[in-house]
Amino acid sequence: MGLLQVSAEGGESNPVTFVDRERGEEQHYWPQFLPDGKHLLYQVRNAKVELAGTYVASLNSKPEAQDHVHVLTNLRNAEYVPALPASGGFLLYVRERTLFAQRFDSARLRFEGDRFAIAEDVGGRPNALFSGFASSPSGALAYSNVDADRSQLQLVSRDGNTVRAIGDAGRYSSFDLSHDERQVALWTFDLSAGSFDI
Repeated sequence: MGLLQVSAEGGESNPVTFVDRERGEEQHYWPQFLPDGKHLLYQVRNAKVELAGTYVASLNSKPEAQDHVHVLTNLRNAEYVPALPASGGFLLYVRERTLFAQRFDSARLRFEGDRFAIAEDVGGRPNALFSGFASSPSGALAYSNVDADRSQLQLVSRDGNTVRAIGDAGRYSSFDLSHDERQVALWTFDLSAGSFDI
């Protein structure tokens, strides 16, 4: 599904973007307006990992005429943070578990300078393309080091006692036990590839 816009007073919604299946797009997520109120950042989940990441859309363009401005290849949300007045802002994003900031020109829609690390061991929900951080316009930052998608499969007896762990902890969304009760098929998220595997 693409992004939609609606008046603050409610009413009919209109598409802003459309999911381009020919480009491998699967879904659009996490919209955030840039300071001009006409452009917005959003995340694209794409079967082609090199095309996944943060894009910019314009409210002045029709969905099929968006320029596909790809500003960052990443598998989690990015967030624009304004800096001091008239000095631009920064784009915050997570790589592996490190939170980075890089100056971002919201008028020219491009990065300036080098990125720098702000925090280590930042968690989130990679399955949902979400990083566990939030920032405020005043410059305050909060983050969590919990990786909410990681879970551990356990073998539990009928009386409710844990017998043992099965396999390693991972990003499992669902599982199914074989008929002979000797194997488990798991649906897991591969963060490096940006895809689900069984």
